[in-house]
Amino acid sequence: MLKGCGLMRYIDGSFPCPLEYMNMEENGVASEITKGYMNWVQNDSAVMSMLAATLSNDALSFVIGSKSSKEIWCRLKEKYVDDSRYNIVNLQNSLYNIQKGSDSIDMYLTRVKSICDQLALMGVYMDDEDIVISVLNGLSSEFATIKAIIRIKALSSSVSIRDLRSLLLIAEHEIKQTMKSSFERYKTEMMSQGDNFKGSTHVTNAKYDGGIQCK
Repeated sequence: MLKGCGLMRYIDGSFPCPLEYMNMEENGVASEITKGYMNWVQNDSAVMSMLAATLSNDALSFVIGSKSSKEIWCRLKEKYVDDSRYNIVNLQNSLYNIQKGSDSIDMYLTRVKSICDQLALMGVYMDDEDIVISVLNGLSSEFATIKAIIRIKALSSSVSIRDLRSLLLIAEHEIKQTMKSSFERYKTEMMSQGDNFKGSTHVTNAKYDGGIQCK
């Protein structure tokens, strides 16, 4: 809002306060307050009010006594810059160490995007290459084949996040189909072994009954 209204120049110091008095009499006494000074003070006071309206009670207490919007801004930077840097490092570590776990690919990528969005709000923008590396490192061994394919592809051309998502969704579908087929085979084998077990038990009982009859 401040940029849109052309008011950031009050905060960043690029539009300093004009001289308060325009003319000086021979005895050194100021004769007239400049119009530019009055307009500047009025606008800067409005900016101070806008800034104060956005602050929490804790932050507001930290800037009480400030005489200009620039001073408010500098005090806020002094208070929060270290905290912001700490948060940035934590978010970057979270991105570099993220793991897919039991999440679907879409949910996993949503978590990655959330971290990147938070970093962007702090002025830190992650390259697609770094994001791709983090995503691949967080995948389980089931995705080993597609991980190798993507890494080989990245050697010759960049891999966009959109392409990465498409490739991982295909791999996820194939893994699910493979697991489903394996389960069906296992189920069929178990049923077959159960039938064989029942058949062998029937034959054994028959022989046993026959032995009793002969006796």
